[in-house]
Amino acid sequence: MMQQQINWGKCKPYLYIDDSIPAVVLGPNFLQFLLAYIAYAIYGFILLIVLFSRDLGIIRLSLSVVSYTSTLINYFLAAFMNQGVSNYKYNYYIQPIKYCEICNQKQQKYTEHCDTCGVCIEGYDHHCPWIGKCVGRHNKRYFYVFIFSLFVFQTSSILIFTKIL
Repeated sequence: MMQQQINWGKCKPYLYIDDSIPAVVLGPNFLQFLLAYIAYAIYGFILLIVLFSRDLGIIRLSLSVVSYTSTLINYFLAAFMNQGVSNYKYNYYIQPIKYCEICNQKQQKYTEHCDTCGVCIEGYDHHCPWIGKCVGRHNKRYFYVFIFSLFVFQTSSILIFTKIL
């Protein structure tokens, strides 16, 4: 069995599930994510305080609290989860479709190289500086729930403030 060296590029793996699969991978733009996360948490908290100071009813307030909480949780998970760094422990497991010349690694279908992260990502969607790394196979669902929750929270807040909702 020929073990293949894993290329993490500019990403930093932490909290390994077993000897080769990390649960947490920080991307090269982690500081940018952290600043955006803190700013959004403060902004949303202030917005919730303003909403709670008005007599809006339980349904409107619940919608705001649930969507804000969902936004923060999924934003966090999208940024911290292993995004799908191509990680093949043994060469014979791979049914290679293509080969990455930059990483010197076999790739399966839907695996692309990200120049910003310097690593191949399974299920690569795009590199997102707001979460500090790529959106890939393992963090894609959290990213899209984050985007949806953000849309619901912002839309409901705007509608409440303009007295439409």
